[in-house]
Amino acid sequence: MSAKPQFDIKPTMRRGPPECPSNPAYPEGVDVQQAAPGVPSCRVDLPYPAPERLVWRVRCRRCGYTLAITAAGRADDPRSATVPYRRKLQ
Repeated sequence: MSAKPQFDIKPTMRRGPPECPSNPAYPEGVDVQQAAPGVPSCRVDLPYPAPERLVWRVRCRRCGYTLAITAAGRADDPRSATVPYRRKLQ
């Protein structure tokens, strides 16, 4: 029996090929930082590079934190996200 992944990652709003060139300052992608330093957080790897321009919907199954991250199918796409841990309300 395998454990469920901690994050649901779903592509939404597909929009076709990129419209502009990749940013040469990030040839190996970027790491999206949503959590402030010192705050409990989790890191999730994103499909990299994205297959086309889209928005990734990322949801933590443990705490419910959800965010949207845009990608363009280029070298400078997001490759990971660090998100704050949000305690579930009971």
